[in-house]
Amino acid sequence: MQELRQFLVANVSILDVNTTSGLLAGYGRMDDLMHFAESRHDHEALLEALMQRGDVRKALGVMRLPSVSREIVYKFAPHLMAQAPGLAVDFWISQENPLD
Repeated sequence: MQELRQFLVANVSILDVNTTSGLLAGYGRMDDLMHFAESRHDHEALLEALMQRGDVRKALGVMRLPSVSREIVYKFAPHLMAQAPGLAVDFWISQENPLD
């Protein structure tokens, strides 16, 4: 498993995203798929995978990153509210710039 992750990180700039993601998902390698998304700084794909798994706390950690756009936060707001309303409200209140 570690060798695959090292390969993904080392070749992230030359691997076709759709093919690699499709293969990882097809073989049920969701942890590796999330690692691949993280190494590409694809916050949206990473959040999709985390929310599908119900891992709200990790998803919130990703949403707190300064590089995550507000549009992505807004996109996942309904999922977040459905899965963990208390954590969602706490997250939104804690934002330096209030969300609309």
